[in-house]
Amino acid sequence: MKIKKIIACLVFAILSAAAISFAGCSDGYEVTVNKMSGDTVQSTFTLTVPEGEGVKMGTLAEQYPDEFGSDTGFWCDDFFYTDKACTAKYTDKSVAGNITLYYGIYNPAVSHRIAFVYGDGEYVIYRADNAVLSADAFSRSAYGYGEATDYSYYLDEGRKTSVDITQLSLGSDDERSITIYVFDA
Repeated sequence: MKIKKIIACLVFAILSAAAISFAGCSDGYEVTVNKMSGDTVQSTFTLTVPEGEGVKMGTLAEQYPDEFGSDTGFWCDDFFYTDKACTAKYTDKSVAGNITLYYGIYNPAVSHRIAFVYGDGEYVIYRADNAVLSADAFSRSAYGYGEATDYSYYLDEGRKTSVDITQLSLGSDDERSITIYVFDA
């Protein structure tokens, strides 16, 4: 009877030690980040993010300073996207599993910088020449929240000139940077 108790205690101790060691092995989640140029993956980076923590472009820049330490002359997204086309902004506050995210780089000679000014922030997206902005260019791509109909768009801060962003032409001869003021509808 005494030997069975000793064996039971020994088995319990071994199983407890194994469970603790497996729990201690997890360093967090793996976040794979692909740098996109059009439809092409230019580079792939891997980040390990502790459970419950968020991931931002600054996180990537800190872990890969050689990649982000100098000006290449290209425009670069300020945040991550969940799709290769870089149209669905990643808005999760914390990483809850292994994920793949994307950000784009853009040649200023053939791209447009669209800055949406909303509240106290500026949300920038980039689109190629001759691209047509979608109704959700701000709500889905730049800001990441709400529906397109939740917002109204103006070319001036005083709300004198409203604009239908789906009618904006991003021609190759146009100014390369456009500012659109956004207000709640």
